[in-house]
Amino acid sequence: MNNKTLKKIEKTIGGLKFAVTVLTLFALAMIVGTFFESYFGTDFANRTVYKTWFFILIQFGMFLSITFAAFLRLPPKKRLYGFYTIHSGLIIIGAGSFITYYSGVDGSLLLQANSPNREVVLSEDILKISFPNEGRVVTYKLPYTGFEKKIGETYEGITINRYFPFADKVFQWMPPQSQYSNNDPIHSSKYTLANEMVAQDFVLSLHPESIEFDSNLSLGPLTLHYLPSGLSQCFGKNNPSKLILWDRKNTSCFTPEDKNVTVQTAASGRRFLVIPYGDKLVSFFPEVSPWPLNKEMQVDRNSSLRIFSKKLFEEKPNLFLFGKSSAFYDKDEEKWFSHNLEKGRL
Repeated sequence: MNNKTLKKIEKTIGGLKFAVTVLTLFALAMIVGTFFESYFGTDFANRTVYKTWFFILIQFGMFLSITFAAFLRLPPKKRLYGFYTIHSGLIIIGAGSFITYYSGVDGSLLLQANSPNREVVLSEDILKISFPNEGRVVTYKLPYTGFEKKIGETYEGITINRYFPFADKVFQWMPPQSQYSNNDPIHSSKYTLANEMVAQDFVLSLHPESIEFDSNLSLGPLTLHYLPSGLSQCFGKNNPSKLILWDRKNTSCFTPEDKNVTVQTAASGRRFLVIPYGDKLVSFFPEVSPWPLNKEMQVDRNSSLRIFSKKLFEEKPNLFLFGKSSAFYDKDEEKWFSHNLEKGRL
């Protein structure tokens, strides 16, 4: 390649037409990326626009255009000092962007209200295959893409067919894998808790096969408790003892006042009561354990009876959910309230 050809390439890259072309392409890519980021999020925009080879190529073209434009105006002239300053700054910014892209760490830190977090989520997709019996974990790096990618690789009998970096999360009720009696509290519910400032969707479950959903949830200062539906009728009662007994055998609840049982106080200052249950008497220390005590004064975890002290939930905000009803304590009125929930509303 002779000097004449080199000078022609220099003038083309450093010329106005080339600069206008790469700037137009850059503007179009930024418009598309902005729309993607607004509708699908920053990560999707990075995968489809900002961190793709064609966008990097456009930026490299801009870098070459600026560099050659400055090079063509050498040696320095006093009237072009402003031009040199601006283009030198753009060259430095471009070099810094290149170094950041290849050497920097891109991640995100999720901060929720009243909840600390020290976990940074990096923008890398990996698949971890765990072998518990062998005590080892294999890490497979997934492709950085915004769309479905066919992989078709097999590792020790595990085949990775396709990778979907983005997918719609579909909520679907699945039939149970085991058989349960009608008295087993296995129900689950989906709720929306909202006020004028924020709304939150969540699912609570008592089902033993539930992996993703729990029966308790903390939303800032508020704690949610998901309990068997049969308990709802007792939580709304403002009985003096503030105690509730739950019989898992027949899915019913009652209060000591319902059975005319007197709550007594032991020498230690703890309350206790004795409940007639079938052909025997059952003892409870509600502030110590929800399970009754047997004749040897040991906790009987096999008993179908449980006891709850509502007094333990009156200091901090607590909301009890029972499927289609709810209960809570109002500190201003110093009373417990129970409400039936409308379908689709809490």
